[in-house]
Amino acid sequence: TLQLCILIKALRAAGLPLSHASVVEIGGGYGNMARLAASAYGFKHWTVFDMAYMNRLQSFYFNATLNASSTMNLPASTFTASISTLPSAAAGGIDP
Repeated sequence: TLQLCILIKALRAAGLPLSHASVVEIGGGYGNMARLAASAYGFKHWTVFDMAYMNRLQSFYFNATLNASSTMNLPASTFTASISTLPSAAAGGIDP
């Protein structure tokens, strides 16, 4: 929440229209932050990565409160990712 407030403040100070900004949220709860930001600042593009059951709840909530025009639920297996770690020397010799 604090990070979003700082982002909004910086975008507004730069004179950028918030309605054209895209936000990506990881773990969006039931979607109230997205609803508040859309209602207060006009955000039009908000992507939430979450568990499938939470995405279903968010979809219901967004459709009920924002008349969301597009919601999509994709299983995690749809995405591929690779995770690499730096050698401990690159992290200043600190081992995790």
